[in-house]
Amino acid sequence: MKHSHKLSDAIHILLYIEVFCEDKRITSTDIAESINTNPALVRQIMSQLKKANLIETKQGSAKPRLLKSSKDITLFDIFQAIHEESLLEIDKNTNKECPLGNTIQTVLTSTYREIENSAFNKMKEIFLIDLKNAIDKLI
Repeated sequence: MKHSHKLSDAIHILLYIEVFCEDKRITSTDIAESINTNPALVRQIMSQLKKANLIETKQGSAKPRLLKSSKDITLFDIFQAIHEESLLEIDKNTNKECPLGNTIQTVLTSTYREIENSAFNKMKEIFLIDLKNAIDKLI
């Protein structure tokens, strides 16, 4: 089972832009080094963030910028920008001939929806600036 860290990487990218946009040129390689990943993945996530109108980038210019204040970007905004799937996924390949395998998807669908709604509501309360402030206290 593989867990996605795309949300974490997207938050990292936005914070990197927020922190360093005034000081220097910012390349996908710079951000990738901070995340410890490859620049292609950074560019892919940045493309999704751009499509969601969270950042502005210009080809050939290493000056990405946030299109909204970090006080106005929630974790839910970021999640929506990069995730097409649900927060929690159900195994759709269970044995339909087994009583448990035949019913677990139905039960988990409503349970997972309830969990997701709670998580999404909490994500709407947490802003990018909150994370930046928490990081500032640690560095």
